[in-house]
Amino acid sequence: IISNGVYSSVEHRAVVSHDAERLSVATFLNPNMNVEIGPAPSLITSETPALFKRIGSPQFFKNLFVRKLQGKAYINELRIEKRNE
Repeated sequence: IISNGVYSSVEHRAVVSHDAERLSVATFLNPNMNVEIGPAPSLITSETPALFKRIGSPQFFKNLFVRKLQGKAYINELRIEKRNE
């Protein structure tokens, strides 16, 4: 959401190699409970409009944690639908 779709997936992907070791790095973002979660303003332009809705942290986490593991279903609920104009 914050990258506005620049990083398209949080799912793990790997290219295996018999010649090299693989290194995985996990990163986490834990925003304050009094902020909105949405695309970073610096990434929003007329050429790259927001792809996701903004939502308050409490509501975001409530919705996230009450769901069963269903892949990317929750992030899709936050997508802004393209309108044909």
